[in-house]
Amino acid sequence: MQLQTTLAYGTEPWTGYCETSLKLAAKTLSALHVSGPTLIIGGGHPMELQMLRDAGLDPMYLLTAHALEAEAAQKWGIEALCGDMHDMPYPSGGMRVVFTSNVME
Repeated sequence: MQLQTTLAYGTEPWTGYCETSLKLAAKTLSALHVSGPTLIIGGGHPMELQMLRDAGLDPMYLLTAHALEAEAAQKWGIEALCGDMHDMPYPSGGMRVVFTSNVME
């Protein structure tokens, strides 16, 4: 949570978000050697998923409110579900990393 708060991403337009904060987040996660099952809540844009995968966050699971994002992520080999973050279909303690993006809009 501190990482997300410090970077304050989500306050920029999509292009700025990808070009600045998301790259910084991916670089920071990579430098921290954070890895393991990763749940991405929201987001799901291919550029975002690729940056997170490059940072070593694999395997990735996506929970999004948008069916098109879920379908696109599945083509990347990511288990993606269209659903509600208040009713997550994942077991407690099943993820090492939780990455949120574009959730509090």
